[in-house]
Amino acid sequence: MRIVLVLTVAALAGSIGGAEARPAAPVPPIVFSSARLDRDLIVMRPDGSRRRLVTPSGRDDSSPSWSPDGFHVAFTFYDGRRERVAVLGLRSGRVQDLGDGFNPDWSPDGRRLVFLDAENFDDLVTMNADGSGRRKLNLTGLGIDEQTDPSWSPDGTKIAFVGDGLYVVDGSGGDRRRVRPEGTAGRATWSPDGHRLAFDCVTNRFEVCVVGSDGSRLRGLTRLGAHPTWSPRGDLIAVTRGDTAPRILLLRPGGKLARVVKGLAADPDWSPDGRELVATHEIGGGARLYATGPSGQSLERLTEDRGRAGSAAWSPDGRWIAFRRFRGRRCSLRLLNVATRRARTLLLRVPGPWCIDQPGWSPDGRRILYSAGGDLWSIARQGGRPRRLTRTRGREESPRYAPDSRSIAFVARGGIWLLRPGGKRSLLVAGGYDFSWSHDGRTLAYLVWDGQRETFDLYVREEQAPARKVYDSVADAPSWSPNDSLLAFTYSTSDPDPISIVAVSDLAGNARDLFDDATQPDWRP
Repeated sequence: MRIVLVLTVAALAGSIGGAEARPAAPVPPIVFSSARLDRDLIVMRPDGSRRRLVTPSGRDDSSPSWSPDGFHVAFTFYDGRRERVAVLGLRSGRVQDLGDGFNPDWSPDGRRLVFLDAENFDDLVTMNADGSGRRKLNLTGLGIDEQTDPSWSPDGTKIAFVGDGLYVVDGSGGDRRRVRPEGTAGRATWSPDGHRLAFDCVTNRFEVCVVGSDGSRLRGLTRLGAHPTWSPRGDLIAVTRGDTAPRILLLRPGGKLARVVKGLAADPDWSPDGRELVATHEIGGGARLYATGPSGQSLERLTEDRGRAGSAAWSPDGRWIAFRRFRGRRCSLRLLNVATRRARTLLLRVPGPWCIDQPGWSPDGRRILYSAGGDLWSIARQGGRPRRLTRTRGREESPRYAPDSRSIAFVARGGIWLLRPGGKRSLLVAGGYDFSWSHDGRTLAYLVWDGQRETFDLYVREEQAPARKVYDSVADAPSWSPNDSLLAFTYSTSDPDPISIVAVSDLAGNARDLFDDATQPDWRP
């Protein structure tokens, strides 16, 4: 039944064509928490200072290449099926999707790109910079694979690449010659004068080599990195060291280390004036909030908070997202402005040992319900002094306004309870756990513990009709689509190493996966 991420997010980046790097379009409706690793592009000085993020998206962006005019960056992104090539306008922030491809490089006149064919990873493709004139070079059988990163010669007449050796061909793929046998699939890059090539190699001692463009004077450069790129002045070669915690090293052409660039970064490429680097920046280490559509055809990262962000809840008007953040040993309650992507703290410290309880909104959007220290509380959206709603010995959590807009339902020992305005309590669903009402107030979706299988199952109950099971092994409170026909929820796999997956299902239990390593979805009203 489980559909893997590669299949379900088939059009992950389809919405970026012509979009700005920070899109002005509405945020997709399903917000969730995930600790997925992101890759974005950054521009920085060669010493690692003055970093700025140029593709702050939820995509995986990598392999940047700076255009000769200094105003554009070609790069690779993953759309859920295969890698694609895009061009970012640094002035406008607009991104143009040029189609399938991997590891692009600009011709010296800025009119064409060469890149790896993403269909089989065994050939190179050239294309005009506007996406037209796509042409395969018919270089199969030369050891080209997914690591191959080609480059144009400074005079624009030749292309160098590494497969089962270091090769040089003309712009149409003809006049091919194997310059050196030591190459291994990776990057080849020309010196500014076109007389030398730096490339990924395999020798007894070195992993990056320098050689004359005619194949003479082979010299090992370093065993500490890979994917070299020559600076415009020819005085430095940047390489990437490490895969799990990548760093950029700047080497002299003779192999002497000049500088280690601080921070996680890889795949460097120099600006035309040599004053800056564009590189891939890896973002990970803690959960963040993301948003997606019900088919997985979009993805946007909403927070950059350090720590773990989760338990997100949309406001009734869709303008705000309340969420919890766990950092160190402190749980806080925060509020994200969806339009500006800025978050502020409502409560710096929420008492109690639990930081996964999802907040709830009042129907008018003015107050936020939450649990703390085993009791129920509320706080104004603007902040201020919290208001205590209950004071009991037991643990009460997950407060939600009932359809009458006056009573508050919550989870406590024995099931789902209802707290009426006068303070009277009544048991709503015996044995019920995390829950959510449909927007018309007629149907309740909730979890029930299955002791035999030791999992929670998802049920729906419409008014006085018998409850029916929709899904099993569900981990978090379900969330209704605006038309009440679908439910978003998290379920856990039964693999040896279980993972959490956000899925969308109709009320008959026909589900599709959106993202793995993801929890606690909430659908914008």
